[in-house]
Amino acid sequence: MIQKENSSEEIDLSQLFSRIYNLFHSLKNKISYSLNVFKKRIVLILILFFVGLGIGSIFFYTTKPTYTTCMTLISNSLSNQYCHDLIQNLGIFQLQGSDLLSKQLNINKETAEKIVSIKFSKFDSKMKEKEDSLLIGFPFRIVLSVYDPSIIDTMQSAIINYLENNDFALKKKYIKKQNLELLNQKLDREMIQLDSLKSIVAQSLIPKQTQVGFVMREQDPVKVYQEEIGLYREKLNINSQIALINNIQVIDGFIVMQKPDRPLRTDIFIGGIIGLILGCYFALRREKKAIA
Repeated sequence: MIQKENSSEEIDLSQLFSRIYNLFHSLKNKISYSLNVFKKRIVLILILFFVGLGIGSIFFYTTKPTYTTCMTLISNSLSNQYCHDLIQNLGIFQLQGSDLLSKQLNINKETAEKIVSIKFSKFDSKMKEKEDSLLIGFPFRIVLSVYDPSIIDTMQSAIINYLENNDFALKKKYIKKQNLELLNQKLDREMIQLDSLKSIVAQSLIPKQTQVGFVMREQDPVKVYQEEIGLYREKLNINSQIALINNIQVIDGFIVMQKPDRPLRTDIFIGGIIGLILGCYFALRREKKAIA
């Protein structure tokens, strides 16, 4: 029984190797046949190749070049999902026409017509969608594509103003500013009270002469000065928050691109490859018709 099984395995392996050999042999013959056809029809292939190069060049010069750049922003008040929705709305406005888009971004119609797309992008693409959508104070990107790079600076200001000055953002900004100013006023009153306490403590450190000698009142001036320093630091922090009260902060602005996204060599290369493929295809087809 064992000998029969071994012999059947040897037969199966020999059939497998035979099929593999036949496959490679057939492939070799097809490659050799194709190379011979290509040599025979080289003129046709070269003609279509150069036609493809020409079409690629024509396509480049007859279509508008696009310039893409990105800006990194952060918001301490608005969630990334809210900013995403606002930017997504711009795409909807653009589909309705340049008039609506220019109105929303407060730009002229000519500038709006030069915009290809405005898209929201995560700062870290590895983060899960749900986690990223709920984050506040985490960077995000705006990707801008335009036909004219000269409008990129204008678009940066327009997009920031659009995110900053919508109704919800303005309310958040107003409430935050009011709270910070109230807290600042409270700190001012506490610092005035501490100044008065410092005078009292300083007076308490002066020795008082009595009938039994000098008496020192038990006071700890170090704690008073530490408290004052703590209040001063808190006031500096509040002043910094007031100075940065805007909902949107720019981490890295748009870069004005000097070269288009798709250079001339790309269109020529793609056109040449397509022409070469078509040339090979028609060469093989003609050869088959000639044989038939």
